[in-house]
Amino acid sequence: MNKEVSWSHLEMICQNDASCLEKFRAVIHKELPEEIKELRSALNKSSLDQAASHVHKIKHKFALMEMHTAFNYAKTYELALREGNNNGQELFDTYLQELMDFLGL
Repeated sequence: MNKEVSWSHLEMICQNDASCLEKFRAVIHKELPEEIKELRSALNKSSLDQAASHVHKIKHKFALMEMHTAFNYAKTYELALREGNNNGQELFDTYLQELMDFLGL
């Protein structure tokens, strides 16, 4: 498990307000699986520009969860997809799996 992954950034944003944090958690738990599904669909169709848009959304969840390395990689991967190159999918999937594991999804 990546030691970077945590709720502490969101806790700071919510100023330790449990209700606020729970709302963020609910949104992430709802959106992330949908975004991953849409990403996979775009990749299966070789719609790399559309896939890049989904990576763009997901990378912000990496940032919220303090996954700095994953966030930086997602920026690179997003740009590569926009340029028609999907060579970074395997590593991106590793970061996605780390986040999914942390979230229990």
